[in-house]
Amino acid sequence: MRFVIDGREAAREQVTGKGQWTRGFLGELRRRGLDVDVLDHVREPAPGLLWHWRSAMYLQKLARAEDILYVSTTSTLIPAFFGARIPCVQIVHDLIAFHNEPHDRKARLIERNTLGRALRHARAICTVSDATTRELLSRFPAVSAKKVATVYAGPKNTDTAMNVSDGKTIFCVGTLCPRKNQHRLIEAFSLLAPELRARVKLVLMGGRGWHDEGIIAAARSTPGVEWIGYGSEEGREELLQRCAVFAVPSLYEGFGLSMLDALQRGAIVITSRNGSLPEVAGDAAVYVDPLSPASIAEGISRCLSDQALQSRLRVAGPNQAKLFSWQKTVDRFLAHIAACG
Repeated sequence: MRFVIDGREAAREQVTGKGQWTRGFLGELRRRGLDVDVLDHVREPAPGLLWHWRSAMYLQKLARAEDILYVSTTSTLIPAFFGARIPCVQIVHDLIAFHNEPHDRKARLIERNTLGRALRHARAICTVSDATTRELLSRFPAVSAKKVATVYAGPKNTDTAMNVSDGKTIFCVGTLCPRKNQHRLIEAFSLLAPELRARVKLVLMGGRGWHDEGIIAAARSTPGVEWIGYGSEEGREELLQRCAVFAVPSLYEGFGLSMLDALQRGAIVITSRNGSLPEVAGDAAVYVDPLSPASIAEGISRCLSDQALQSRLRVAGPNQAKLFSWQKTVDRFLAHIAACG
């Protein structure tokens, strides 16, 4: 069988969560020597709809000549409109488009109007967390549970240095948007005790998203807070290795790849119980109420002052991270598509 993968997100200069997932998934398929064909903007530059049309024509021609399986890692358009003629697997990272919090308007409209059709036509459906699986089956009760499998994700790197805290850096990674909750994190930072706030700093890394003007204004006007933009991979790794606290106060996550990377390094993590985050963090993080800046501030203070807690989390984090790997993800993926025929 030949796997044809939508690799556009993985080919972007500024890769976000879906692109990181696609890179890790592709890397493991290739490591196993499987037959993989990647469709991306680099090979066929085109606007979104034109790219989908060209790719669909290519896939239909390919499907008539050989045994292929198209893995739609991001978009629902090809499975929705061509899934009857092209064998497809739909990857579902999250159901953010169906929530009421602010989200990219175009993405919301497309997904709300095509996901149901894509799920009906897809040969198999893979999600990246049990939380997403449960929500998908709840929102689309006509979809058979046998057609859906959770495959999770893996860390970005398997060989990396452990975290050695600098005692002062609170680090948060993510596209600036309300869902990532940076604004309340900044408020929480401003609520820290003055003597603590004087010796720590909050570093935000992430590209611009949507409804982010207030986040940027708060970052620029709050002493001790620094927004460094998308940043470099080297800069991200350096901060993961020395941060005193890694903050993931998200309102919703489909998986939480950056948190997995932090846990793997033994960094001290604070997060919320929303979406998939408890699945990924297990008992290796401090949980806070993401809607309460006071709760976030209290969690940060505990992480910075409680040495017994720090010692426990430094052991628990790497052990929790070992539950996830790209090898396990691809094993689950291959077993599921075999079961779905």
